[in-house]
Formats: sequence, structure tokens, C-alpha cells
Amino acid sequence: LGNPRYAEPILSRITKASARRRLGLDRRAPVVLWAGQPEGGVCRASLEAIRPALRRLGAVVLYKPHPRDPGAARIPAGAVRAPEDAALAVRASDLVATPFSSLALEAGLQRTPAVFILLPGLGEEYLRRRTGSRELPWPAAGAAFLVRSRPQAYRVLRRALTQPRARRTALRRFSKMTAAARHAAAGIAASVAAAIDP
Repeated sequence: LGNPRYAEPILSRITKASARRRLGLDRRAPVVLWAGQPEGGVCRASLEAIRPALRRLGAVVLYKPHPRDPGAARIPAGAVRAPEDAALAVRASDLVATPFSSLALEAGLQRTPAVFILLPGLGEEYLRRRTGSRELPWPAAGAAFLVRSRPQAYRVLRRALTQPRARRTALRRFSKMTAAARHAAAGIAASVAAAIDP
């Protein structure tokens, strides 16, 4: 994938049930891992915007702020602080939700679907300012879920958490995307090696 961090899937030997036991989480409730970014205000406002939908679904929110978020010490009411071990947090979760964290990519490698929360004036605006685009490749390819507005949050989150076929489809498309990226990276590496040592 071009980044050594993703060279091999991060496959934990720990099961979802044992990860939840270690974290003291109810094994029956859906668990959503919220992955923050240094732009903490955007992330917290995005989480607050979807909290009614998460409550309606009975989801437990594992909150993982970005280490550079100045407000990282403040955990939103009703959320549970995620462990430092990102692989353990992902393993305990049914879904990773974020405006734009790379933890969504790590989740896909662990076979946990992701949902990007790109709301107008929040994640969508930040993404546009940073990249000039309103799109991310994973949801555009159907390899992740996408919430673009508050009114659609419940419908999208319900689908991402409770519909096995939709979850399998997203993960299958994610696997195809990462396989293509690995193949392209291997081709580039081979070309570079051939140019260096003909």
C-alpha cells in the first residue's frame, strides 16, 4: 500500500469476544470505535452529530482521540476510552467511524468495516481544504460506508452495523482495493530495483 505500516495485515490472534472481555464491554451490544484526528473540534462535532443515531442503535462508543488532539483528555459523555493498542480496539469493534483517520484502513485489514463521517462544514470542509476533493477513495469504491448528512446517519450506521451482506460487500471491495494497491506498489518497487541494478 506504499506505507510499511500496512505492508502486512494487522491480524490479531485475539477474538472479538476476548477483546471485549479485556475491555469490559458488553459482548451483545454493537461497538463503534470512533477514531479522532488532530483537528479535534471537527472530530468531536462530527461524533456529536451522529450520537443520536448511535444511541438509537444501542451502540457503545469506544473513543480513540488522536494523540495530537489538544482536547484528547476530554472523553465525550457516554463514551468509553479506547485502549492505546489500536489493534485491540479494532478487534473489539463492529465498525470504525471517523471523518478521515487512517485507522479506518487498519480496520479494513482486520476485516472490520469503516464508515467515514463527512458532514457539511465539518469533515467534508476539512477534506476539501486539505485535498481539494470532497471524496475519499474507499467510500467512492463501495469499500467503506459514508455519512454525508445528519438525516442519513441512522440509515447508514444501521446498514453498516446490522446488515451482514452490506458489511461483506464493503470488506470484499476493500480487499480488492488493497490487493490492487499492493500489486501496484510491487510493480513500482520492481521497476526501481531494475533501474538501480540493471
